[in-house]
Amino acid sequence: GHFCPKEVQEFAYEDRPIRHSHVHISAPHIYASALETLELKEGMKFLCFGSGTGYFCTLVGHLVGPTGIVHGIEIYEDVVDFADERRKTYRISNNTEP
Repeated sequence: GHFCPKEVQEFAYEDRPIRHSHVHISAPHIYASALETLELKEGMKFLCFGSGTGYFCTLVGHLVGPTGIVHGIEIYEDVVDFADERRKTYRISNNTEP
């Protein structure tokens, strides 16, 4: 639920999409299916258009590792701000470098 807005966190672990304002989060099985299909490996580069909360970019980042590069593009400023805050607190809670 870390990448889910507080107002809808009660649904974060259900296998269904979530919408709240400009934030749209796919059902968890969609992320798993996409990651499996992409066959990402350590050191790869990844560009995500419509990166939203940054959840998918974070998952990709774990797969491409510290030698990989992940960029996300999002047009809604409020979603970018939310994603940036989630990124910062995720790194702190997982003891990773900014």
